[in-house]
Amino acid sequence: MATLKLGSTTVLTDTTLANAVQDNVTRLGTVTSGTYSASFGGDASRRTAKAWFQYNADTHVFTDSYNVSGYTDHGTGDFSILWDTNMADTSYCVLGSSEDDRCLSLNYRNQIYSDKCRFRTVHFNGNLYDQHLNCGIVFGDH
Repeated sequence: MATLKLGSTTVLTDTTLANAVQDNVTRLGTVTSGTYSASFGGDASRRTAKAWFQYNADTHVFTDSYNVSGYTDHGTGDFSILWDTNMADTSYCVLGSSEDDRCLSLNYRNQIYSDKCRFRTVHFNGNLYDQHLNCGIVFGDH
């Protein structure tokens, strides 16, 4: 019999582990074929990212992304990211970053919509630049 101890206290045995697995199988029921999927409800779905991206503004290529359908280039250092599935409203939170000594500015001139968000990359001297690395993540409701 295997046991896991924390100091002198037994915290897990193979029997308690087997019982816990059996309890979960009983709750789920028998899955004989197909795919089992779970969805978040309540607060859990609000705590997961609704979109994220890594975008190269020089080449207009996404290195990787989730829930992003594309971009709109508004000129040097100024672009919008388009959401694949719209946000429920405009009350979502976006956090972004860019490379070097430039920052990724969000909500440029109140340009935040349910289907997209506008960004710009600004050097500390106030000039706009297309940056190789721009990253963003979105939290809110779909």
